[in-house]
Amino acid sequence: MAGAFSQFLTALKPGLTALESNLTSYVVAASAIGVTSMALIQTMKDQLPLRQWYQKMRLCRWITEGLPAADAVTAVVGKPTATQVEADMLTLALDGDGKAFYSLDIDKLCGQLNAAAQSALQTPKQHAGFLAVLASEADPNALALVLAGVPVDASGVVLPITDPAAVAYTGARTQVGQQIQRAIDALQLSITADWQVRLQEAALVLSILLAWGGVHASKSLQPGFSTFLFTIFTGVIAGFLAPVSRDLIAALQNLRS
Repeated sequence: MAGAFSQFLTALKPGLTALESNLTSYVVAASAIGVTSMALIQTMKDQLPLRQWYQKMRLCRWITEGLPAADAVTAVVGKPTATQVEADMLTLALDGDGKAFYSLDIDKLCGQLNAAAQSALQTPKQHAGFLAVLASEADPNALALVLAGVPVDASGVVLPITDPAAVAYTGARTQVGQQIQRAIDALQLSITADWQVRLQEAALVLSILLAWGGVHASKSLQPGFSTFLFTIFTGVIAGFLAPVSRDLIAALQNLRS
C-alpha cells in the first residue's frame, strides 16, 4: 500500500511541477498587466489635470445640493446661484484662483475651505450664500440667526454678551460652526473614497484592455468564447493586483524624491 502511494506521488510530481510553473508565469503576467495599467494611470494623472477636473465637479455638485438650505433663509440670502457661491468660496479660499484651489490634494483643499468658512463667519451677511451651503444640514433657525449678523440695538451698537439676543447668536454660531466642520470632514472623506474607487475602476478597465491586446497578440490562443472568458478573468485579476502595483510605484517615487 505504501509503495503504491509512493509511486502515485512520484507520478504526480511532474504534473504539480508543471502546474506550479504555469501558475507562477500566469501570476507574473497578471502582475505585469497590473503594473502597466497603474503606470499608465499615474502618467495620465501627472500629465492631465484629472484631480482638478474631478474635485471641481464634486465641489460644484456639493454646492448645488446645498442650495436648498439657502432658499430656506431667502430673506437674508436672496437666492444665490451655484456660480455665485463658487466664486465667493474661491475668493475666500485662494483669492479667486480656482485652478490652484482645485489642484490641491483633498486634505489641503478642505483645509483652505475651512479657512474660507472661518473668514465668512466673521462677516456672515456678505457671504450668506456660501455659509448657507456649508451649513445646509444645520438648524434653519440657527442658520438664520448667524446670517443676520451680530445683534445690535436700535442705535447700531453691538449688544453685550449677556444680552439674551447675543447669547442666542453665540449659541447659534457655535452650532453652525460645528456643522460646517462636520460637512467639510464628510466632503473630504467622500471625495477621497470616491477618487480611489474611480482609480480602481480605471485600472480594471485598462487591465482588461491590456489583457485583450496580449491575447490577440498571442499565436497560441485561438479566438473563441473560452478565450474571451480567459481574457476577462485575467484582466480582473490584474485589476485587483493593480493597487499593490500602485503602492510599489508610490514607494519607488518616494525613494527617488
